[in-house]
Amino acid sequence: MIKYAIIADDLTGANASGILLTKLGVSIISLKQQTNLDNDFLEKYDAITYSTESRALDANEAYLRVFDITSKLKDKNLKVFNKRIDSTLRGNIGAEIDAMLDALSNDFVAFMVPAFPKSGRITIGGRLLVNCVPLHKTDAAKDPKAPVKTSSVMEIVTKQTKRKAVHIPIEFLQHSLSECVEIIKKFFEEGNKIFIFDATNDKDIEKIGKIALNSGLNFITVDPGPFTASVVEQNELSNKVKNKILMVIGSVTDTTKKQLDYLKLTKQDTKIINISADKLLDLKQRNFEIEKVVKEAIEAAKSSNLICLTTINNGKFKLNLSEISKKTGKNIEKLSQMINSGMAEIAYQVLNINQKFDAIFSSGGDTTIALIEKIEAKGIELMDEILPLAVAGKIIGGEFNGLRIATKGGMIGNESGILQCIDYLQSSK
Repeated sequence: MIKYAIIADDLTGANASGILLTKLGVSIISLKQQTNLDNDFLEKYDAITYSTESRALDANEAYLRVFDITSKLKDKNLKVFNKRIDSTLRGNIGAEIDAMLDALSNDFVAFMVPAFPKSGRITIGGRLLVNCVPLHKTDAAKDPKAPVKTSSVMEIVTKQTKRKAVHIPIEFLQHSLSECVEIIKKFFEEGNKIFIFDATNDKDIEKIGKIALNSGLNFITVDPGPFTASVVEQNELSNKVKNKILMVIGSVTDTTKKQLDYLKLTKQDTKIINISADKLLDLKQRNFEIEKVVKEAIEAAKSSNLICLTTINNGKFKLNLSEISKKTGKNIEKLSQMINSGMAEIAYQVLNINQKFDAIFSSGGDTTIALIEKIEAKGIELMDEILPLAVAGKIIGGEFNGLRIATKGGMIGNESGILQCIDYLQSSK
């Protein structure tokens, strides 16, 4: 069944974008203009490319061709609509964006990423460079049918579209994912419908894909191929059956808090089970807290493949162990041990009751030690480095011999540090 549609203004461009999807395991067929889209043979493909052959036409005719094909596809419940554009910005880009958006609905926007880094095309400062040469100084300026006279992407698009567009500079991508999403939403509320992004490498493009998918907006992709491929790849990964992971996070650092926020934003099925660390220190409440959290985790595991046990409690609560030590007479090391052993006990019971977990993720050195001791493992067989100072392996010995595990220090990695570990565990056996 067709999930993705690439609408290009020429056949070679359609094929160039389509081949990127085949590398993701997506089956795709390249169609010529006038092909009947109701043919049964199309149902065996995941995607289609369709050429309107409109690059050298006048803007009105180009608009009509794109509007027509999009209208025929809009009721097929596609996951991604792509308006494929030339990598040197030739053609009726603005008119064809308008056509696709008009054929869909008023709430659709366009995320435009003209960069194709592996082909020497990058955008910075709103300008397209081809092998480090400004676009208007390349052969694109001499094209006999559709010459390009400027390197400014905004200038090219705004001259051709009736919609409000905004340029998103490369510096924008330095923000966290959640911050980027909020900024995009603000631009949308201000009436912007076309978002034109700078990008200099594939990592930039991947992040823009995450922003688009987490924006909550209905969008089309506008690009020469890589951006659409990234969006499709992320969509394919999100729809795969994933391994069930139990996360045990004892670290309460700001880094861990940011990484958890990023994880929740990108994997919205994550179930956060909050543990009250103060109750683990109170012998009268400790067992009740353990029992309560275990029940919550078991219930959450019925509907989610990602269960997170943490004492961060949305960042609103952090124990002052020095003060508690003074009040109770217990040293800080003993208090820390009580918290970590309580978390280990919860994880142990969850793993025993629900034996469908495929792996464990543990963050915080003391937490990991407490967990290994509780499950009576002999050790961890180290197998791979997920990122610097975060490793994957499998448990050796004890009740959970062979269970895969990933460990990471609380201050290790950027905002995507935990996500990278979870992606690794969920995508491998």
